[in-house]
Amino acid sequence: MYRGYGMFMVGLLTVIFCLVAAGMDAFVKPFVNPELGDVVLFVFALAGAGSGFAAGYGLRRARAERAARKVALATGESQGEP
Repeated sequence: MYRGYGMFMVGLLTVIFCLVAAGMDAFVKPFVNPELGDVVLFVFALAGAGSGFAAGYGLRRARAERAARKVALATGESQGEP
């Protein structure tokens, strides 16, 4: 056996699992009835707004931490190092 065989098997089993799950999912009733028309659009709009707010909040925190590190480096302060 070669060194990367384990990762190859993990990748192969992951692909097989995803294909089986997608095949089984084709027989499940949809979460929102598509015959309702605008309800589907409303659900997707709410999901998009929620994920947008979550991504924006995470990006705001990441930018604030990056700015704090820049200020600390510019002023010569150490960040928790003795």
